[in-house]
Amino acid sequence: HGLSREFQNAALNNFNLLNWSQQDLIKIAYAGNLTIPFLDIPVFKAVINNYPTVQFHLFGDIDPHLLSQAHQEWIDFLKHSKNVFLRGTVMPAVLSMEYQEMDGFLLCYKPDYINYHGENSHKILEYFSAGKVLISTYISLYEGSELIAMSSKNKNESMVALFGEVLKNLKFYNSAELIKKRILFALDNTYEKQVQRIEKILYGT
Repeated sequence: HGLSREFQNAALNNFNLLNWSQQDLIKIAYAGNLTIPFLDIPVFKAVINNYPTVQFHLFGDIDPHLLSQAHQEWIDFLKHSKNVFLRGTVMPAVLSMEYQEMDGFLLCYKPDYINYHGENSHKILEYFSAGKVLISTYISLYEGSELIAMSSKNKNESMVALFGEVLKNLKFYNSAELIKKRILFALDNTYEKQVQRIEKILYGT
């Protein structure tokens, strides 16, 4: 995966935000289609229900063609949860700016180990470009990395408690040191740099 120019520009500006300070109202963002089959809806619901004082800003589509009964119940739940804000689809340049208002990000997938193996997600680099902590289910590429607060493999339900632990220690997870590491990682994985790596492999340049 690579980081697009809009998020690259935002990441460069985000070095001015290394001295993050916690506000009374905590905002957590998720971006992506809310009806994809790999979303772990029960765990996502549990996080929202267990932390009613946290604002969850959800950016992305609700695809009417994918609305099974379970998904319809999920969307109804989101629409009636007072701490959920459905922001819809926004342009990347706008989304990169919206991310600056957040205290953290959420990724909650349930691999089927056939079509999706919990190996990676393109949105992770976009989250990193904002520097704030990402609380996530298991992602194999980042196992053992301090860049993500991550639940164990096949233990998605543990993310509910993990979410609370991160909230209690936001000053650590959003320290200037960790924010800088996430931003630098994102900037080291722009599309331009990925193309350069591919060219080096192909042509030895």
